[in-house]
Amino acid sequence: MEYKFSIQIDDEKHTLSSINGISIKYLWELLRDLYKSVDIEEESKITLSAIRGNCYALDFTTEEQAHLERFKIVHKNIEELPSQHLTLEEKAYSKTLKKILGGQYYLRAYDNEKNIIATIKDLNKEKSITTYYTTKTIYGIVSEIGSKSLSSEKKHICIDGFPNNIKISKDIDLRLKQYYGSQKLMLKIKIKKSVEHNRILEAEMIDFNEVSKNSLSENLKEIGYVDIKLVEGVKTFDDIINRLYGNSD
Repeated sequence: MEYKFSIQIDDEKHTLSSINGISIKYLWELLRDLYKSVDIEEESKITLSAIRGNCYALDFTTEEQAHLERFKIVHKNIEELPSQHLTLEEKAYSKTLKKILGGQYYLRAYDNEKNIIATIKDLNKEKSITTYYTTKTIYGIVSEIGSKSLSSEKKHICIDGFPNNIKISKDIDLRLKQYYGSQKLMLKIKIKKSVEHNRILEAEMIDFNEVSKNSLSENLKEIGYVDIKLVEGVKTFDDIINRLYGNSD
Protein backbone atom coordinates (compact mmCIF):
# COMPACT_ATOMS: atom_id res chain seq x y z
CA MET A 1 0.00 0.00 0.00
CA GLU A 2 1.22 3.52 -0.83
CA TYR A 3 1.03 6.44 1.58
CA LYS A 4 1.31 10.02 0.38
CA PHE A 5 2.06 13.27 2.20
CA SER A 6 3.18 16.71 1.13
CA ILE A 7 4.52 20.10 2.16
CA GLN A 8 3.51 23.42 0.64
CA ILE A 9 5.63 26.58 0.86
CA ASP A 10 3.87 29.85 0.11
CA ASP A 11 3.22 33.40 1.31
CA GLU A 12 0.03 35.38 1.86
CA LYS A 13 0.16 36.80 -1.69
CA HIS A 14 0.86 33.37 -3.30
CA THR A 15 3.93 34.65 -5.11
CA LEU A 16 5.77 31.33 -5.37
CA SER A 17 5.55 29.32 -8.60
CA SER A 18 7.52 26.81 -10.67
CA ILE A 19 9.60 29.75 -11.97
CA ASN A 20 9.79 31.71 -8.74
CA GLY A 21 10.26 28.84 -6.30
CA ILE A 22 12.73 27.72 -3.65
CA SER A 23 16.32 27.60 -4.91
CA ILE A 24 17.88 24.14 -5.07
CA LYS A 25 20.69 25.70 -3.02
CA TYR A 26 18.33 25.38 -0.03
CA LEU A 27 15.90 22.72 -1.25
CA TRP A 28 18.41 19.89 -0.96
CA GLU A 29 18.96 20.81 2.70
CA LEU A 30 15.23 20.71 3.35
CA LEU A 31 14.91 17.27 1.75
CA ARG A 32 17.96 15.94 3.63
CA ASP A 33 16.78 17.12 7.06
CA LEU A 34 13.15 16.15 6.45
CA TYR A 35 14.26 12.62 5.56
CA LYS A 36 16.43 12.32 8.67
CA SER A 37 13.57 13.43 10.92
CA VAL A 38 10.99 11.12 9.32
CA ASP A 39 13.11 8.02 8.61
CA ILE A 40 12.27 5.04 10.84
CA GLU A 41 15.16 2.80 9.82
CA GLU A 42 18.41 3.32 7.96
CA GLU A 43 18.00 3.68 4.18
CA SER A 44 14.22 3.18 4.13
CA LYS A 45 12.59 4.54 0.99
CA ILE A 46 10.65 7.79 0.66
CA THR A 47 10.19 9.11 -2.89
CA LEU A 48 9.81 12.74 -4.00
CA SER A 49 7.01 11.98 -6.45
CA ALA A 50 6.12 15.49 -7.66
CA ILE A 51 6.84 19.21 -7.32
CA ARG A 52 3.81 21.36 -8.04
CA GLY A 53 4.60 24.91 -9.08
CA ASN A 54 1.27 26.70 -8.70
CA CYS A 55 1.68 26.84 -4.90
CA TYR A 56 5.15 25.31 -4.66
CA ALA A 57 4.27 21.99 -3.08
CA LEU A 58 6.39 18.85 -2.73
CA ASP A 59 4.64 15.48 -2.80
CA PHE A 60 6.13 12.35 -1.21
CA THR A 61 5.27 8.65 -1.49
CA THR A 62 6.21 5.74 0.78
CA GLU A 63 5.11 2.18 1.43
CA GLU A 64 5.62 2.55 5.19
CA GLN A 65 2.70 3.91 7.22
CA ALA A 66 5.19 4.67 10.00
CA HIS A 67 6.80 7.29 7.73
CA LEU A 68 3.46 9.07 7.41
CA GLU A 69 2.93 8.99 11.18
CA ARG A 70 6.44 10.34 11.82
CA PHE A 71 5.82 13.07 9.23
CA LYS A 72 2.72 14.11 11.18
CA ILE A 73 4.52 14.07 14.54
CA VAL A 74 7.56 16.00 13.28
CA HIS A 75 5.53 18.87 11.80
CA LYS A 76 3.13 19.14 14.74
CA ASN A 77 6.06 19.18 17.16
CA ILE A 78 7.86 21.92 15.19
CA GLU A 79 4.63 23.92 15.02
CA GLU A 80 3.83 23.60 18.73
CA LEU A 81 6.99 22.90 20.74
CA PRO A 82 9.89 25.15 21.77
CA SER A 83 13.22 24.12 20.26
CA GLN A 84 14.52 22.56 23.50
CA HIS A 85 11.72 19.97 23.42
CA LEU A 86 12.51 18.77 19.88
CA THR A 87 14.66 15.76 18.97
CA LEU A 88 18.05 16.40 17.39
CA GLU A 89 16.64 15.52 13.96
CA GLU A 90 13.62 17.79 14.45
CA LYS A 91 15.90 20.65 15.55
CA ALA A 92 18.02 20.30 12.41
CA TYR A 93 14.93 20.27 10.18
CA SER A 94 13.43 23.23 12.06
CA LYS A 95 16.69 25.20 11.66
CA THR A 96 16.64 24.58 7.89
CA LEU A 97 12.98 25.60 7.68
CA LYS A 98 13.76 28.79 9.58
CA LYS A 99 16.44 29.66 7.00
CA ILE A 100 14.16 28.90 4.04
CA LEU A 101 10.99 30.54 5.36
CA GLY A 102 12.89 33.56 6.66
CA GLY A 103 9.84 35.14 8.25
CA GLN A 104 8.47 35.70 4.74
CA TYR A 105 6.93 32.33 3.86
CA TYR A 106 4.93 29.66 5.68
CA LEU A 107 4.98 25.88 5.33
CA ARG A 108 1.89 23.69 5.45
CA ALA A 109 2.14 19.93 5.92
CA TYR A 110 -0.62 17.67 4.54
CA ASP A 111 -1.45 14.01 5.20
CA ASN A 112 -2.47 11.35 2.68
CA GLU A 113 -6.06 12.64 2.65
CA LYS A 114 -4.90 16.24 2.02
CA ASN A 115 -5.83 17.33 5.55
CA ILE A 116 -3.64 20.08 7.04
CA ILE A 117 -1.40 18.62 9.74
CA ALA A 118 0.46 21.80 10.70
CA THR A 119 1.16 25.35 9.55
CA ILE A 120 4.69 26.54 10.35
CA LYS A 121 5.49 30.21 9.99
CA ASP A 122 7.25 32.22 12.69
CA LEU A 123 9.92 29.98 14.18
CA ASN A 124 11.29 32.84 16.28
CA LYS A 125 8.07 33.17 18.26
CA GLU A 126 8.05 31.93 21.86
CA LYS A 127 5.66 29.00 22.21
CA SER A 128 3.60 28.13 25.23
CA ILE A 129 3.01 24.40 25.01
CA THR A 130 0.61 22.09 26.80
CA THR A 131 0.94 18.89 24.74
CA TYR A 132 3.39 16.98 22.54
CA TYR A 133 3.42 13.86 20.34
CA THR A 134 5.58 10.76 20.36
CA THR A 135 5.49 7.05 19.44
CA LYS A 136 5.51 4.03 21.73
CA THR A 137 5.55 0.23 21.47
CA ILE A 138 3.26 -1.73 23.80
CA TYR A 139 2.33 -5.39 24.21
CA GLY A 140 -1.03 -6.86 25.17
CA ILE A 141 -4.29 -8.57 24.24
CA VAL A 142 -7.23 -6.70 22.65
CA SER A 143 -9.97 -6.70 25.29
CA GLU A 144 -12.45 -4.40 23.53
CA ILE A 145 -13.23 -3.11 20.03
CA GLY A 146 -15.85 -0.40 19.57
CA SER A 147 -17.02 3.00 18.36
CA LYS A 148 -19.60 5.62 19.36
CA SER A 149 -21.76 4.83 16.32
CA LEU A 150 -21.87 2.38 13.39
CA SER A 151 -21.06 5.24 11.00
CA SER A 152 -17.95 6.39 12.88
CA GLU A 153 -14.86 6.76 10.70
CA LYS A 154 -12.64 5.90 13.64
CA LYS A 155 -13.07 2.98 16.00
CA HIS A 156 -11.07 2.28 19.13
CA ILE A 157 -9.65 -0.70 20.96
CA CYS A 158 -8.67 -1.37 24.54
CA ILE A 159 -5.50 -3.31 25.37
CA ASP A 160 -5.47 -5.24 28.62
CA GLY A 161 -3.04 -3.40 30.92
CA PHE A 162 -2.91 -0.15 28.92
CA PRO A 163 -5.01 2.67 30.47
CA ASN A 164 -6.21 4.51 27.32
CA ASN A 165 -8.45 3.73 24.36
CA ILE A 166 -6.45 3.45 21.14
CA LYS A 167 -7.98 4.79 17.91
CA ILE A 168 -7.75 2.49 14.88
CA SER A 169 -8.34 2.90 11.15
CA LYS A 170 -10.80 0.80 9.11
CA ASP A 171 -7.93 -1.18 7.63
CA ILE A 172 -6.49 -2.06 11.04
CA ASP A 173 -9.99 -2.81 12.37
CA LEU A 174 -10.46 -5.51 9.72
CA ARG A 175 -7.04 -7.02 10.43
CA LEU A 176 -7.54 -7.02 14.22
CA LYS A 177 -10.86 -8.89 14.45
CA GLN A 178 -9.28 -12.36 14.42
CA TYR A 179 -7.08 -11.48 17.42
CA TYR A 180 -9.82 -10.16 19.72
CA GLY A 181 -9.46 -11.61 23.22
CA SER A 182 -6.88 -14.21 22.22
CA GLN A 183 -3.44 -13.50 20.70
CA LYS A 184 -0.95 -11.22 22.42
CA LEU A 185 0.16 -8.46 20.06
CA MET A 186 2.99 -5.96 19.66
CA LEU A 187 1.44 -2.58 18.85
CA LYS A 188 3.16 0.58 17.65
CA ILE A 189 1.09 3.60 18.66
CA LYS A 190 1.20 7.38 18.32
CA ILE A 191 0.40 9.18 21.56
CA LYS A 192 -0.44 12.75 22.55
CA LYS A 193 0.78 13.65 26.05
CA SER A 194 0.39 16.60 28.38
CA VAL A 195 3.58 18.49 29.16
CA GLU A 196 2.66 19.38 32.74
CA HIS A 197 1.75 15.90 34.00
CA ASN A 198 3.18 13.72 31.19
CA ARG A 199 -0.27 12.12 30.96
CA ILE A 200 -1.45 10.33 27.80
CA LEU A 201 -4.35 12.30 26.32
CA GLU A 202 -4.88 10.39 23.05
CA ALA A 203 -3.52 7.25 21.42
CA GLU A 204 -3.77 5.99 17.85
CA MET A 205 -2.44 2.76 16.37
CA ILE A 206 0.18 2.89 13.62
CA ASP A 207 0.54 -0.87 13.11
CA PHE A 208 0.68 -4.20 14.95
CA ASN A 209 2.28 -7.66 14.77
CA GLU A 210 1.67 -11.01 16.44
CA VAL A 211 3.85 -11.99 19.39
CA SER A 212 5.44 -15.39 18.77
CA LYS A 213 3.63 -18.44 20.15
CA ASN A 214 6.88 -20.40 20.52
CA SER A 215 8.11 -21.62 23.88
CA LEU A 216 10.51 -19.54 25.95
CA SER A 217 13.50 -21.74 24.98
CA GLU A 218 12.55 -21.59 21.28
CA ASN A 219 12.29 -17.81 21.36
CA LEU A 220 15.61 -17.45 23.18
CA LYS A 221 17.27 -19.64 20.54
CA GLU A 222 15.88 -17.33 17.83
CA ILE A 223 17.21 -14.27 19.66
CA GLY A 224 20.73 -15.79 19.84
CA TYR A 225 22.64 -13.49 22.21
CA VAL A 226 20.89 -13.17 25.59
CA ASP A 227 21.60 -10.59 28.28
CA ILE A 228 21.87 -12.75 31.43
CA LYS A 229 20.62 -9.95 33.70
CA LEU A 230 17.57 -9.64 31.47
CA VAL A 231 16.48 -13.24 32.07
CA GLU A 232 17.36 -13.61 35.74
CA GLY A 233 14.31 -14.86 37.63
CA VAL A 234 11.96 -14.91 34.62
CA LYS A 235 9.72 -17.89 33.90
CA THR A 236 8.03 -16.95 30.65
CA PHE A 237 8.83 -15.07 27.44
CA ASP A 238 6.14 -12.55 28.47
CA ASP A 239 8.30 -11.67 31.49
CA ILE A 240 11.15 -10.75 29.14
CA ILE A 241 8.80 -8.75 26.91
CA ASN A 242 7.53 -6.82 29.94
CA ARG A 243 11.07 -6.12 31.11
CA LEU A 244 12.04 -4.86 27.67
CA TYR A 245 8.95 -2.77 26.97
CA GLY A 246 6.04 -3.16 29.36
CA ASN A 247 3.10 -0.74 29.18
CA SER A 248 4.53 2.00 31.36
CA ASP A 249 6.57 5.06 30.35
